Amino acid sequence: MRPWEGRYAQTLVAQVLAAKGTTCRLCGGAGADSADHSTPRSKGGSDELANLEPAHKNCNFARNNMPLSKWFATHPLPHRPALPPSRPW
Repeated sequence: MRPWEGRYAQTLVAQVLAAKGTTCRLCGGAGADSADHSTPRSKGGSDELANLEPAHKNCNFARNNMPLSKWFATHPLPHRPALPPSRPW
């Protein structure tokens, strides 16, 4: 597997952001600027687009190689409250 660095990583990040947008999958915020591996490379994950999701560099660094289930258990995504109906029915 190629090292995750230089033009190789830049090209993959650009592809992920173009294909999947810039909403960070780890915190739900706008402006993602890196690609997070769903299955970390250290645990056998690939660099295929299907294994990459947009993320902020800081969120990605904080997650490191933590399983997604553990990440979301300790860092739940914010939920917006449901809006009331526009008029009573």
